[in-house]
Amino acid sequence: MRIAVIKSAGRFMGTQAYYFRFGLCTAVWFQFLGSVICAQTLNDQNLRITQLVSGLNQPTAMAFIGANDLLVLQKADGRVRRVTNGVLQTGSVLDVNVDNASERGLLGIAVNPTFPATPFIYIYYTESTAASDTSGSPLANRVYRYTWNGAALVNPQLILDLPATPGPNHDGGAMIFGPDGRLYIVIGDLNRDGQLQNFSGGPSPDNTSVIFRIDDDGGAPNDNPFASQPGLAKYYAYGIRNSFGLAFDPVTGDLWDTENGPDAYDEINLVRPGFNSGWERIMGPANRDAEGTSDLVQFPASGYSDPKFSWFSTVGPTGIVFLNSQQLGTQYENDIFVGDINNGNLYHFKPNSTRNGLLFQNAALGDLVADDSNELQEVIFGSGFGGITDVKVGPDGLLYLVSFTQGKIFVVSRASMFIPSDAPLVNLSTRASVQTGDNIMIGGFIIDGTVPKTVLIRGRGPSMSAAPFFVAGVLADPVLRVFSGQNVVAENNNWQDAASCGVLSCGTPAQITATGMDPCQPNPGQPSAPAGCALESAILITLNPAAYTVQLSGVNGTTGIGLIEVFEADEDDSSQLVNLSTRARTQTGDGVMIGGFIIDGTAPKTILVRGRGPSMSGAPFFVSGVLADPVLRLFAGQNMVAENNNWQDAPNCGGFSCGTAAQIATFGIDPCRPNPGQPSAPAGCELESAILITLDPGGYTIHLSSANGSSGIGLVEIFQLQN
Repeated sequence: MRIAVIKSAGRFMGTQAYYFRFGLCTAVWFQFLGSVICAQTLNDQNLRITQLVSGLNQPTAMAFIGANDLLVLQKADGRVRRVTNGVLQTGSVLDVNVDNASERGLLGIAVNPTFPATPFIYIYYTESTAASDTSGSPLANRVYRYTWNGAALVNPQLILDLPATPGPNHDGGAMIFGPDGRLYIVIGDLNRDGQLQNFSGGPSPDNTSVIFRIDDDGGAPNDNPFASQPGLAKYYAYGIRNSFGLAFDPVTGDLWDTENGPDAYDEINLVRPGFNSGWERIMGPANRDAEGTSDLVQFPASGYSDPKFSWFSTVGPTGIVFLNSQQLGTQYENDIFVGDINNGNLYHFKPNSTRNGLLFQNAALGDLVADDSNELQEVIFGSGFGGITDVKVGPDGLLYLVSFTQGKIFVVSRASMFIPSDAPLVNLSTRASVQTGDNIMIGGFIIDGTVPKTVLIRGRGPSMSAAPFFVAGVLADPVLRVFSGQNVVAENNNWQDAASCGVLSCGTPAQITATGMDPCQPNPGQPSAPAGCALESAILITLNPAAYTVQLSGVNGTTGIGLIEVFEADEDDSSQLVNLSTRARTQTGDGVMIGGFIIDGTAPKTILVRGRGPSMSGAPFFVSGVLADPVLRLFAGQNMVAENNNWQDAPNCGGFSCGTAAQIATFGIDPCRPNPGQPSAPAGCELESAILITLDPGGYTIHLSSANGSSGIGLVEIFQLQN
């Protein structure tokens, strides 16, 4: 947080006049914060901002405990509030006695990674010495583990006892569980001058300026970087001035933080085990400090590295998150978003290909410092949020922002331009060879519209071996997993067993049967259920409009021919299936990839079908063994109605109306569009196939094979276009 500061004896001490700045919005004193009215804006016109909830009092942090169900901390009054379905519930689920002077108060929350099976929730706050909220009577900064009983946080267990003086600022409080199941917690320097602040002659380590790494019961893991050093066993990093943001990269598993500078050089850091962030000797890059790293206190196993980005003029960066979702568009997947308290800005950063640094277009940012407002413009993604204290990705894959001064939570989502089609795609399916590892079958679909859509997803194998299909070498026991971004949202092995759906709403086997599309319905023209149908998988689930991924694999690593199917399972056309894509190994003969779709309604529908291989071998996919030269064939029944090898060549469409390569390009989804996050067309894109065609309602089949009879990993995509 940006604090009014006085430089004294080589360090910065907070004065008694704590305040935040909010750019063009009203400046407000910390002790008397009022509403700051700013219009929220985003730089991407394909996205929109909606208000989830208002009426919060100085909210600092939030955590989801279910779909449309989250807990929010209120700094000054020690209350944990609950928001369900966008409604702030009356009362509180916890009320603790806090000391709320300056940056003290109710500061951090984390949810056990196996919640709700393990119903623990962790709270960081400045505990008061009194049996009431105070301002200037701190007992300690403490982390308690609570049990969630469905309505309240109960049974507090103290797991970390930290200092709170002199302060009163730089208390930290951000907490997060890592992919290793450990709890990471940050505390600032509390205005101390010790060895942990890189004063070699200062007091010994005293649990300030530290990122802790602990077991969920407060113990010290024996693989911590300083595990063998007395007094440092729980430390993961040190030399932190103050931080309000911790996040793990979902791709690499690395920890990143935001760090607040004094009067210059706020930072974003990649935090390796044993990281020394440099405070109080260095803020910003070491080459801008006269003494460099020579005066740092380096404990065994520690190491300094420069920030990955710095703001020369302080903005007070707070929450940081990786968007492990495609819900705002594939171009933002796994990118970094950061909020600030001073200006109410939201920042966007794109990691480099090795994800150990950040990419910038402006050459002036080559030094990784935004030295002025012009350089800063590139990374400002949104503004007008009135002081952001937390940024999270929800279970729905959307971006949630906490506004401290406005007492609100905002949601960033796609600004859908959806127009319901009178000839929607109501079924999308693909049959292909299911292998193991990277060669399992991977399907994707997009729901567009304005309301949730109920879909039935089936993964089939055994039932295709019977009449009338007689498919040889089927997948013996299919397993389905549905993903939103990197998160598994639903899983099923045998459809007659209840699906594991986490916080989302899934149907029972009886409800699947009621749709008339359960896997044990007789195959076409057959009198009884197909053999092995009980082993098929199925998930009936209600999903928000967004992009989703389906993985089909075999139990115990078995392989064979499998089928992914996605059906619309409700009658509400306010949201519709608009895209299906499937990636799998494409072979020859009966092993070619076979996709299918059904157009419903009474009017013709224009669709784009793509068959891809070579363009997946480059960044950011790096798929090995791709199909070298894909060929697409489109069938109505047994009759081929269209065929294409290279998309820039006119397709053979018989008597049907097909688009040209130029018309395909006008839709912005031709195969030579740059892959997500890339600056130019992918290598080999001219070899990809595509068919733009207008079709009457009915069922259609797509075959994807190779022009030269070879095999490889291919991708079939079906897009519904507005018409």
